[in-house]
Amino acid sequence: MYKARKGNLLMLIIAVMGILGSLLIAVVGKLAPQILSFLRSDIGTIVLLGITDFVFLGVPIGAYILFKRRPLKEIFRFNKLSVIDAMLVAASAILFLPTVSILGTITSIFSNNDVGEMVTSISSMPTLVMLFSVAVLPAIFEELALRGIALSEYRNKSIVTAVLMNGLLFSLFHLNIQQSLYTFAMGAIMALIVIYTDSIFSSMVFHFVVNGINVIMAKISIFILEHTDPSMMDSTNAKVETNAATIISFAFFGIIAMSFLVGGILVVILIRNRNRDKWVGKYPPFRMKPANKWFKKDADLDKKSLNSTDEQSDKEYRRVFRRQKRAQRIVDVTLILNIVIYIAYTLIMTEQITL
Repeated sequence: MYKARKGNLLMLIIAVMGILGSLLIAVVGKLAPQILSFLRSDIGTIVLLGITDFVFLGVPIGAYILFKRRPLKEIFRFNKLSVIDAMLVAASAILFLPTVSILGTITSIFSNNDVGEMVTSISSMPTLVMLFSVAVLPAIFEELALRGIALSEYRNKSIVTAVLMNGLLFSLFHLNIQQSLYTFAMGAIMALIVIYTDSIFSSMVFHFVVNGINVIMAKISIFILEHTDPSMMDSTNAKVETNAATIISFAFFGIIAMSFLVGGILVVILIRNRNRDKWVGKYPPFRMKPANKWFKKDADLDKKSLNSTDEQSDKEYRRVFRRQKRAQRIVDVTLILNIVIYIAYTLIMTEQITL
């Protein structure tokens, strides 16, 4: 039986492991400064990213598989993704990227852009190494956890509920205010695409394209900075650093982002319409109503008993309906703890940065 709290619990465990891992690294850094110095280097950052994915995500995923004993294809939706759908997913990722960038810029007002700084810090590494650590590994491990296990446990929820909650869990997973808005949006979009295609490979493609483009853009930016005369850059900055120029540039980029956003939505609608047989009728409606087919299915009652006015049948009907409504609940202790940990951790980290 699918239960949202199991998906919430998995993400809570991952969050706690991540925080404990950060504390362990801090302690080791105090006891052995040379290790901390290594982890802050380009190679060390790459190693740390790999450890994060394999240990803090891989171990909980492996434990879930062992305890659940359900077919992997059922949990992770290891279903074939057509070439056309893969191309459409990649196109949607590109089209949504400007909006993702704007959301990241908005939240960067309140917090440092740690991700941008991390990508910049390892930009001297070979492009393929950066792509593997920043784009390939997250596209595999994060998707197995979020769009695989967590989304799987929301199968008995409506599409709207499953998508929004997956976006929330993806945002909480990153434990970073600066990433909160765009990770929520990305998580929701990827969850929706996985539901429509019934294949986790679709979100892996989407995730890889977004992160991969960010890596390439970072590489290009570094290349331009290294091959541009500093005096020329200072002169250019002096000319454009005015309020009017800033407003115009943001407005122009906003128009482009809106155009791309509309295009991305249209592509997702196309994916939706191409794969109607994979999702139509497989999720309950957003609002549960008496005598709908999902209630009837769980009640295990035939049509005659459902329509009966007999008092006993009516009591059974109401009892099962209440059970079905309880099953639709998404807020539980694990989710609340997840949110509390996220708020506490981000506040502590923000305070440390301020100090």
